[in-house]
Amino acid sequence: MDRFRALLNSTSKPLGSCGLTMNGKSSFNISRSVPQSIWILDSGETYHMTLFPSHFTSYLKVPKRKLITVANGDHVPIAGSGNVQLHSSLSLHN
Repeated sequence: MDRFRALLNSTSKPLGSCGLTMNGKSSFNISRSVPQSIWILDSGETYHMTLFPSHFTSYLKVPKRKLITVANGDHVPIAGSGNVQLHSSLSLHN
């Protein structure tokens, strides 16, 4: 967690927000200005989220309302899902 906070505090010019969910039913959400190019990944994640539509190489709107649970217990809708190419050898699918 200290490394995560150091990463968030190292940004000199805020450009956007970052949110992520944790394993299964529990979740963790951070709202903090970070550059669009920074991703925080965890191999135990159930979902990875972005607020930036430009990150998607393919995107489909979710046909019926699906919700995820965030850290405070609120349920928030998923707008869509798709693929994100983080690097030539690293992709996130759906």
